[in-house]
Amino acid sequence: MTEQRISSEYVYKGRILNLRKDTVKLDNGQTATREIIEHVDSVGIIAVDGQENILLVNQYRTPVNSLLLEIPAGCLEPGEKPESTVVRELREETGHTAGIVKKLGGFYLAPGYSNEYMHVYVAKELSYAPLVSEDTEGIELIREPVATIQELILGGNIIDCKSVAAILMFLSTE
Repeated sequence: MTEQRISSEYVYKGRILNLRKDTVKLDNGQTATREIIEHVDSVGIIAVDGQENILLVNQYRTPVNSLLLEIPAGCLEPGEKPESTVVRELREETGHTAGIVKKLGGFYLAPGYSNEYMHVYVAKELSYAPLVSEDTEGIELIREPVATIQELILGGNIIDCKSVAAILMFLSTE
């Protein structure tokens, strides 16, 4: 099953995302409209400290009007490699750098309407090395034991898809 794009129109163009409206032809010959968010790729980080804690960030998310407990994550800058983004975002959001950074996998965050792909990394051998960024001022660092992290997901304390998926990927490899 495929869809053939007939036309495409940009409704909005921004710094990290564009909103596009496509008209597509379906296999049965009918046409449909697709609203697509073009978003830069991103990284998600499972940062594990020397005491076997996963570093999480508690931050306010305006779209859902709530504080969310999440893994550190962020968007790739133009021309930036995912590994470099991991190093930068880890320092900005947690104040740490890692001696070991290893790719775990990746996934599309919301392929029904967006093309954003998240690269997931594990960061270990952490050491304190803060890097201040304007948009990370309100982030609270939380450490949770690897042994009990799944309980936070099952208990509804970690509810964003990137964190749930990345943590479950990590736990399945440990």
